[in-house]
Amino acid sequence: MVMAPEVQSLLRAVAYRVGIHDGIGLFSADDVLSELGLIALRAALVFRPESGHKFTTYLWPRLRGRALDLLRLHTRVTRYGGTRPTYVPITCEDAMALSDGGDGNAPILANLLARLPARERAALIMRDLGGLSPADVSLRMNLRRDASQELRRRAVRRLRVALRP
Repeated sequence: MVMAPEVQSLLRAVAYRVGIHDGIGLFSADDVLSELGLIALRAALVFRPESGHKFTTYLWPRLRGRALDLLRLHTRVTRYGGTRPTYVPITCEDAMALSDGGDGNAPILANLLARLPARERAALIMRDLGGLSPADVSLRMNLRRDASQELRRRAVRRLRVALRP
């Protein structure tokens, strides 16, 4: 579906205004515009022209909200107000590659991580190997902060029990 030129320019204007017009994290500028385009398509489905508003007026806050969400998900504000990209959640295989110090313990760790429940494994990998803050982990897992921290604690307990001689 081709969008009207005014909607396309609105997508670029929102990305520029929020500061993600060059891309963000691993997303290119085209990826950001595609994500915002999906929001525009969803908004077009529920927009009521009889409300008396222009579609672009209706669309602006929705696009801006999603652009800010993308910014929050893919950058972290530093102490002095600058931003830096967050870490990308890594998979179990990536964790194994990172943990292989040449001592031959990587297959053991891979087996242990693979046996963890998926949500506990995700919380552990994002927090400890991915370097995300507890707030970022809870945001990405769509959980309360204490719930995501509890999942990580359970995973650590299971690993400790499994590694005992």
